[in-house]
Amino acid sequence: TIVLYDGAVPISSTFYTVYEVGSGVYNVVLNSTYKATPGTYNINVKISASEFYYANKEDVRSFTVRYRSTLISAEPVSSVPYSSSFTVILYYQDIITLDDIGNDSSLVTFEILNGSSWIFSIEWKPAFGYYQLIVETSNQPTLTVGSINVLYISMTYAYTSPFYKFDDAYVSFEIRTRASTLERQEAPVPTPYLDNITFSVYYSDADDLSPITSANIYILKGVTPLSYGTQYFYTHIADGIYEIIVQSSALDGLGVTTVTVQVDWIGGAPFHDDADIDIDLTVTRRTTNVEIVTPPSQTYYLENLTFVISFIDLETGQEIEAIKNMV
Repeated sequence: TIVLYDGAVPISSTFYTVYEVGSGVYNVVLNSTYKATPGTYNINVKISASEFYYANKEDVRSFTVRYRSTLISAEPVSSVPYSSSFTVILYYQDIITLDDIGNDSSLVTFEILNGSSWIFSIEWKPAFGYYQLIVETSNQPTLTVGSINVLYISMTYAYTSPFYKFDDAYVSFEIRTRASTLERQEAPVPTPYLDNITFSVYYSDADDLSPITSANIYILKGVTPLSYGTQYFYTHIADGIYEIIVQSSALDGLGVTTVTVQVDWIGGAPFHDDADIDIDLTVTRRTTNVEIVTPPSQTYYLENLTFVISFIDLETGQEIEAIKNMV
């Protein structure tokens, strides 16, 4: 018979089982929950035989109840727009069983161990078996575009059953420029030659959909840039909306000319991407009219008729002096 004692107090047989594995050899399986907390303990093992001629034997055995090993793992993080938040999916697991360690009872503590002044939130998602960590970067001036950064994180379980061990992990992420979009806001209309063509574009942040109010604008005809101040002009007229005026005489004459509108961020934080868009500009002939200024008077047969006509530019109302043919 084998009986276990904690000091002088016998341990309830509900906590251990004895198996005979061979002649005189026994395995004793003791449930570690017998002890309330992890630690190193001693137990007394008392062995007695049914035959009267065998002496009883007692010995002390030492055993250690350890914290349950855990593992933190994270899904890869996509590149993070400058001065924005990003999300990390974290798994906190029991290494032995691979069970997820949840936080329904608020027993898990999360920390970022490197850096300072991190603004973050973390939420246990029981339906998915992971933690959703959201980290804000706008208050971290040392995070620069193109840099590879590391979060050193830890998760700790409260000092209670089943006594999960602390674990830590590294999460890498890269800061990128903020994505931008350029859209046609107001389309250009067909415009008579020599007049200015007017249209507008909208320059915005694709990451948070906000307007971008500072930019330099360039107009290219093929690979040739037009000259700002003489061949085109632009004005910021509202949040992210820029009105552009192009002289039709700077284009390819009558018909459609495709120009590229290139909008460049002025530089510095928050590091927006440049953007461009192709826009078709249509140049038409100027509308004209012929007006009889002085009608012909009654004239005798064989005499010449005399009258005065005027060739008018209807866009300006001015007379056109250069007449190629009069038929």
